[in-house]
Amino acid sequence: MDDKKEEKEEKNYEFGQNQLGDIDKKLNDEIFSVKIRALATSPDPARPKKIIDDLAKSFFQYTYTGLNGFKFKHTKDITTFAKEFIQRVFLTEDTTWNMIKSLDKKYILNIKELSSLLHFPHPRFNKNPRIKWQNYKLVAAPDNLPEDGILLGRNTYNGMKNEIRFTQEDRFRHLYIIGQTGT
Repeated sequence: MDDKKEEKEEKNYEFGQNQLGDIDKKLNDEIFSVKIRALATSPDPARPKKIIDDLAKSFFQYTYTGLNGFKFKHTKDITTFAKEFIQRVFLTEDTTWNMIKSLDKKYILNIKELSSLLHFPHPRFNKNPRIKWQNYKLVAAPDNLPEDGILLGRNTYNGMKNEIRFTQEDRFRHLYIIGQTGT
């Protein structure tokens, strides 16, 4: 009987070591704090729940038993959720720890995991004739750049480097990614 107990403890130890190894691998890449919200609407009252349930099932492939995975919750107050969804209301740093634990679950994803969830299209690789690609050119950054907010990137023009930032106020008005699978 002691042999079985030792085997079980040894197996648990190995599983723990495997998990630690996987965490180390994950941390070798750049990591991101991610929050995913989904909202579905339909004239048919049963359809939004089905859409969200189907979406939740598609995230099961990212579950690592005993370590990481997405968990979906259905909201009880759809009106408030829809308002916060549209206005991009996220809990702030001032939010209490209990509120964060109960309401604001975030996920830690590395760059590889994130890129498997979200693909920004590029005309070189996506030759779909239904997509209208915008032509662009290199231009100097404007003089009135915000100094705070999310760093989107750096503009380099004629040897001058400027940080391009997206303010919290602008996030409420301008950030929408709309599409369907495959677009």
